[in-house]
Amino acid sequence: MTDTPARTYRFGVAAAPGVLLGLPLRQAVPVIGGIVWLAACLQTPLSVPGGLVGLVIAVVVAFGRWRGAPIADTFVPAWVHVDATQQQPQLTFGSIETNDGQVWFT
Repeated sequence: MTDTPARTYRFGVAAAPGVLLGLPLRQAVPVIGGIVWLAACLQTPLSVPGGLVGLVIAVVVAFGRWRGAPIADTFVPAWVHVDATQQQPQLTFGSIETNDGQVWFT
């Protein structure tokens, strides 16, 4: 009989909690949302193509990466950044002409 070396297996961190089959919440929410979307689309005229589009988007959000960081982690900070950089309307003082030709100054 030949002695074969023992195999070593690597598992994930045992202390990390998982919501759905070991997935963290940031991955489980899009996957569950995609599955619910697929189920809803299968009951409507959108059928399979419409359902698969939503499922693919959910999988990309759950497991995709953008510049090395998970998309699910970068979406909220990116949204806040875009919202913060939007120009707010500024009050300007000038003339306003009404439909009857009168000019009002504000």
